[in-house]
Amino acid sequence: MRLTIILLAVLLLIGSVSANITIGNNSHELTLTYGPSQPIDGWINISLSDESAYSEIKFLDYNASLFDILEKNSVSYTCLPSNCKKGYSAVDGEASKTIYIEKGEYKDIGIRIKSLKEINGFTSLKFDLSSNQGLSCLNPLRIDFLNDNSIEWEATETTDELCVMMNPYGCFKEADSSQETLMLKENRYCEKINFPPRKAFRVGAEVSGSGSAEFEMSLESGQKCTIETSEGGEINCDIILENELPDFTPMHVCIEPKEDYGYKIKYEDNRTCGYIESSMGQFDHDYPVFARPLKYAALGDFTFDENLIEEQNMANLLSSIENYISSEYQGNCSEECIIPIRFHSGDYQDLTISDLALNYSMEGHPHSVSLFYNLEESDPKLNTEFNKLSLNNLNFMSPSEIGEHDVELKIGEEKIFEEKINVAGVPEIENLYPVEVPAVIPVNFVVTTENKGNFTYSWDFGDGSSEENLHKDSVMHTYPNTGIYDVVVRVSNSNGESVKTFNINVVPPVEYINYTISKQINNLNKIEREISALPDWIGEILKKEIKLEDTKAEIETQEKRYKEGFVGDEEAVQIMKTLMRLNIPVNFTKSASMDPSDFLPKASELDLASLETIGAGYPDSPKEEYHDAVIKWLLENLGVTLESESYSLIFEDGSEQPLYSYLKFTLTPKTDIGELYFIVNADPSKIWYHGDISYQDLGERGSYVTFFDLMETSTVEFLYPGLITPSEIPVYISPYADEPQISGEIQVTCNNNGKCEEGENYKNCRSDCKPWKWTLFWLILVLFLGFVVYIILQEWYKRHYESYLFPHKNELFNLINFMNNAQNQGLKKSEIYDKLLKLKWKKEQLEYAWKKLHGMRTGMWEIPIFKWVEKKEVKKEIDKRKGIFQKPEAPSKPLAEIHLKTKDNQKKPSKKSQNNKRVKV
Repeated sequence: MRLTIILLAVLLLIGSVSANITIGNNSHELTLTYGPSQPIDGWINISLSDESAYSEIKFLDYNASLFDILEKNSVSYTCLPSNCKKGYSAVDGEASKTIYIEKGEYKDIGIRIKSLKEINGFTSLKFDLSSNQGLSCLNPLRIDFLNDNSIEWEATETTDELCVMMNPYGCFKEADSSQETLMLKENRYCEKINFPPRKAFRVGAEVSGSGSAEFEMSLESGQKCTIETSEGGEINCDIILENELPDFTPMHVCIEPKEDYGYKIKYEDNRTCGYIESSMGQFDHDYPVFARPLKYAALGDFTFDENLIEEQNMANLLSSIENYISSEYQGNCSEECIIPIRFHSGDYQDLTISDLALNYSMEGHPHSVSLFYNLEESDPKLNTEFNKLSLNNLNFMSPSEIGEHDVELKIGEEKIFEEKINVAGVPEIENLYPVEVPAVIPVNFVVTTENKGNFTYSWDFGDGSSEENLHKDSVMHTYPNTGIYDVVVRVSNSNGESVKTFNINVVPPVEYINYTISKQINNLNKIEREISALPDWIGEILKKEIKLEDTKAEIETQEKRYKEGFVGDEEAVQIMKTLMRLNIPVNFTKSASMDPSDFLPKASELDLASLETIGAGYPDSPKEEYHDAVIKWLLENLGVTLESESYSLIFEDGSEQPLYSYLKFTLTPKTDIGELYFIVNADPSKIWYHGDISYQDLGERGSYVTFFDLMETSTVEFLYPGLITPSEIPVYISPYADEPQISGEIQVTCNNNGKCEEGENYKNCRSDCKPWKWTLFWLILVLFLGFVVYIILQEWYKRHYESYLFPHKNELFNLINFMNNAQNQGLKKSEIYDKLLKLKWKKEQLEYAWKKLHGMRTGMWEIPIFKWVEKKEVKKEIDKRKGIFQKPEAPSKPLAEIHLKTKDNQKKPSKKSQNNKRVKV
């Protein structure tokens, strides 16, 4: 009986304990019913012993690190090492190392110190570097000692060669500029440009004129340079910043003439982001002012020492190394201390580091280290007691497909639980607003759901009160006392119920007033900044629409009342009610934007009565026939493009309030047009036209703009209330009714009915007939070219990768020959590898040779067109080496020293000489 109990206990332990993770008796809890793609709700109960902090928690297609779940659950734990950082081990010490660094990547190298006595201090550091990197638009090299994200040195030398840059002229567009202005002394002509993260820039402008002149270019950050010229065109000078910009940075670039030289500069006013600054004030225009980044110089050969980074910085670096050893190793290097160095590369390069001399003092005697090491990282180890760890904050989601699903949760390869969950078409709860509220003041709580429908809502407010069976998503509630409350919201329909718990922080009214005022002012200021970034005319209209100034004034009134006249809770309640009634939005957003695209009006926007009113149409004409005639006329005589974007306010509960949609129509005549009508079917009192557009009302039906003798490109810009979608553009464009194609008896070729009928083709009726044959031809051609390019890249990569691993090709085939002989004599792959690794062969070389021997893929995904050639080559090389490696004895490195003789160029070696060519271990 006792033996049975012991065996049962052992079996239970086997089922619930891994080497590093122990599962509690009450192992987990998981909500089993969800809507599609809902957050997983539950917890697990585990303890950890020397488990990697970066072990992955896997659930369905999601994963998170073990370290994340402990941090998000505020669980106490211990780490080894104590700072919970990755540890290093040093391998392959060499006096000179060449490392290959990919573009935008880094490589870690270490300096290893082993000292039986205490180190008293570091006295100097020096090593040489050599790089084959040429000119680069990205910073070619940054050096970070100790991997602490503090750059001790970075390349700074630049050239006069230019890099390619997006939008070097900012918002200025040459096509929109048709006017010039005289450049006057003390006037500054500026353009906003998004600078990339670089150090040096060529700035300038395009001007017209002649004669000796001097201009000053300046950046918003204060840097300046001077241009001297005697003629117009592109003029420029170079500005080198003290430090490289950390990220893309919008800045104004300005040009200013020193005197009145009579030079001119173009300008345009289409959605400006530039300005002119004069004694009369600041006015918005765009100018052809530009900025382009300059390339960094090639690195070549140089020495890292106090001459490179200055004596004081070197002293600081040596002090940092000393502090690092003190904190990471407690000053004890008897085993080893590793000083990591991270080399960041902007572009592809081979970097050679050599001649290291890190000098230090130990008990008054000088010592030095001279070897660089490759570094291998090790994860920190975690230890915890048993804890219930919530899964709610890990962004694990239920499946999107409705039905039953088998799920399991693993940490590494250890299964913690498996369950069957049900995904039903139930309401998906998103958020609850607000989550911080004042006590003793009624608050309207709103719950948002992903989908809409006939839902039933139940609320448990966590203070002993509840509301059930409500059929709306909001409820008023007053918390009598301050504190943290768990609000449980249940939303159900005929398919089931979703439950979600929210933490509500209830604070005293007095505290909440200050918090609310601060939050509302911050939100308004943020919205004002975002609106101010729009063109001025749009910004002014939007600010009036949301009553920005009135709202700010009301908040200031309540703030003054709070600070100067506050007397008690009763008045605090009144102030809070006033502030909450303001319903301040939390964000301003652009939505439903549309890039410039061709536009044709829809028949639904054609109003023949309106056309008759303005003298542009026949009220008794069949509407469909008239519309078809207009479309044909537009296709032949006028190009119309439309671009748009919509503006909305976002509120705390996630709801969105559309404000206006901006529309810009560009009319480009293909022939001279005598009379054209542009009609907007909307109440004209709600439409805001931009610029010098003269329009006339059609009553509440709409308004229209008349173009006479249209011979050049014109634009119509306006704001339309609410949200506009591409399928609902309330605009119609029509020529004068007496145009022959409109008034005459015409045969409309293209009827735009979605069917390609007789007489229609893709040239005269692209809306009905699609050029599918040409599309198919080009698609096949692109696929074929892609196939050819991939084959070329595949072969190029294989050859370069092989040359990188085996500079002497003879080494590769000697190694393959050895593997082949060893395998034929019964050695396993692992045994072959063990022999070769002991002789300093790298595992990457062994893997490559093994795959090539067995005809396997050695690099990128491969289309095996030339695989037979490779196999033939391998077989040929093995045949050439018959008799050289017949016994499974590992070849010493390098194998290139073994010279194979062939029938073509040498005599056949004697049996004795062949035996001499065997390499013994």
